[in-house]
Amino acid sequence: MSKFNFKASDIQMSEAEETRMLEEALSIYSKNSTAQGRSLKQIVDSTSQGHLAEISLIQSHGFINDPRKYMDVRSPSGIAVEVKTSKYKNIDIVLEKMAERKSWARVANWIFYYLVEEDQYTLKETYKWDGKSFLPAEWEE
Repeated sequence: MSKFNFKASDIQMSEAEETRMLEEALSIYSKNSTAQGRSLKQIVDSTSQGHLAEISLIQSHGFINDPRKYMDVRSPSGIAVEVKTSKYKNIDIVLEKMAERKSWARVANWIFYYLVEEDQYTLKETYKWDGKSFLPAEWEE
């Protein structure tokens, strides 16, 4: 079991963290290009799911919030990490979108991918940018 696995029920979101999550969800919902036809509730649920993984990294592993727009967290040594969560095994689609986005936006060179099954978050894989795509890689911290 990865040291990064956790249960959602073990995470306590502070008022500030909840506010940050809701602001991000509203920002996503405000644009058709990012809302992609999803309801506000769907976006809040998805954003909350991702923020729980970020908060776990912050509370249990010394990561910090990355305050830059569209960035997730930074490791204790300052490495930017994008956190992706899913209830489905659709990581290939996510990696393709992130690689495409890397051509026009700031995207971390590392991705942590969590599979969410009910209350359990399992870190399925870490990926590192190789200059062309995100490939499975051992986390170097």
